[in-house]
Amino acid sequence: MPIYTVSEKMNLINGDSPRAYSFQEALNKHLKDNINGYSAIGLNDYTPQEALALIEGKTNIHDLTVEELLNEMVSGNTGLHTYTAQEAMNRLSSSDFGS
Repeated sequence: MPIYTVSEKMNLINGDSPRAYSFQEALNKHLKDNINGYSAIGLNDYTPQEALALIEGKTNIHDLTVEELLNEMVSGNTGLHTYTAQEAMNRLSSSDFGS
């Protein structure tokens, strides 16, 4: 299995080429295209931390770091610090993002 950077993997999850957008832009694009109420946002409106928290339906978007949010999304993982952000991203698929 290839190992992708966080931005490459998020772009692939979105159905884009691996280098189409930065990680922040790809997360905002996912939020814009897939989450109700965010269709008018720009690609840099939210930080990666904020965008991931919103994608996950968190009420406080600053409680967890990007790494912690990604670790929460890995199926079967019980620790917030089990994986680096890159390792966690590489374990996720579009279904983990509600796509």
